Amino acid sequence: MRDDTKVSYIRIDQNTLHDFTSLGEGENIMLFTPAIPTLQGSPEDVDPFESFGIALSQYHKGVKHIPYLPSQGFTDYHDAFLPHASAVILVLAEPDPRTSSSKESLKTQAKYLKNFTPKIIAKDVPAILIIISESTSKTKIKGGGFGVVISATDYGKEQLQRLAAAIFEHEGM
Repeated sequence: MRDDTKVSYIRIDQNTLHDFTSLGEGENIMLFTPAIPTLQGSPEDVDPFESFGIALSQYHKGVKHIPYLPSQGFTDYHDAFLPHASAVILVLAEPDPRTSSSKESLKTQAKYLKNFTPKIIAKDVPAILIIISESTSKTKIKGGGFGVVISATDYGKEQLQRLAAAIFEHEGM
């Protein structure tokens, strides 16, 4: 990827990326994203990750978007989707401090990730972790259990389109 895209790989396993691009028509990608509030009245007054699901579906039609509450983490509701997953993308994102509390922080999301990751590993499907934070280089999240870990600095629409391309157009990476 070009340096100006603000997307970088923390860990890259070519087999995981290959598995994503080789998914069959009837197979599902479970996309778990934080439900992050936006500023009311802003042009982006919708789930910012809806556009990520749309961008991913340009590459694979079987994307199932399942938001989670950063303050509550992953529940039985989320566990119920794993048996139907052929692949998993899990997003952790630093919310806008103007609209969120410390209970929704990246650190809190990472704490819940520790409980959910073993369930993903047990499913034995290709898994990608995406960490979105302005200070991604300072994060201590390692993403053990995920074949690919990608960092990005924001969750704007164009950035999320770049993330989808980083997953599915990885030739020469």
